[in-house]
Amino acid sequence: MRRPWLLRENNPAKRPEVREKIRLAKLGNTCGRGNKGKKKAPPSEATRHKLSLAQKGKQRSLETRTKISQALMGRKLSEGHKRSLSLGQHRRFSDPKEREKIGRNNLAYWGKLTNEKRAAIIKPLHESNRDWSSRPGGDARRRAISVSNARAWGLKTPEERHQIGCKAATTAMSRGSKHLPKTRPNRPEKKLWRLLATLFPNSYKYTGAGEVWIGNRNPDFMNVNGRKAVVELWGDYWHAGDDPERLTQHYHQYGFSCLIVWEHELATEHAPALVDKLTGFSEEYEPRGYPTAHRRSICKSLVTERGT
Repeated sequence: MRRPWLLRENNPAKRPEVREKIRLAKLGNTCGRGNKGKKKAPPSEATRHKLSLAQKGKQRSLETRTKISQALMGRKLSEGHKRSLSLGQHRRFSDPKEREKIGRNNLAYWGKLTNEKRAAIIKPLHESNRDWSSRPGGDARRRAISVSNARAWGLKTPEERHQIGCKAATTAMSRGSKHLPKTRPNRPEKKLWRLLATLFPNSYKYTGAGEVWIGNRNPDFMNVNGRKAVVELWGDYWHAGDDPERLTQHYHQYGFSCLIVWEHELATEHAPALVDKLTGFSEEYEPRGYPTAHRRSICKSLVTERGT
């Protein structure tokens, strides 16, 4: 039990002159050197709770923060230390209660900050994420982040991935269209949309603005005539190196058949092959009774037409 006369400024140990006397008295003291290097047992739950209550509400002074910063400046962690920290963070965030607690603490801290402090925190983050490719080591940094995210994603179960995807989709839809990845089809998607509308009238709908989510995927086009089929348009640059089979298997587990159309297939010289590919995927052959040659000429003119 704490005594009132020992709290705050009444505690003699808090006075500068008393602290200096204690420091001088401990000089040359060899007590405890025999325990150097030995691992201590982790504190109990009650001890951690007491430490948490004792530190709650305390803020380090600017001088203390400056000293800590200077002491840590230039410090390099070993690879083993880095791996230990990484595993500790993974174990920490794997607990749902711990994640909820961290989220509450972050929101409480962010709510106490002024607009000036928030801007000071956000500004360096924007600057560090801008023009990575033009900075020295930008590509290496981007690859390192990609590998780290892929490793963290691989540690999650399929159920956890599905929950994350559904939560992200719900959040994007609730925040409005300006927060969605796309609010309208781009030029290649407009070309493909005209082709689908010509070959299969009233059969496919554009859903690439976040209207429909299958697992954690948002298909570009979806059949609306009762057939569980989606069509994805992949850009030659953005999807270079991606595995089409992986995307097909993702939709297959939900009972959907998927067709991937590459951006270069929308070129004029590839229009006949693209028509055969689309009609081969769909069950609606000869939707308007057009002969194949006439249908190809129509689609060739649509592909040649510039999207607006």
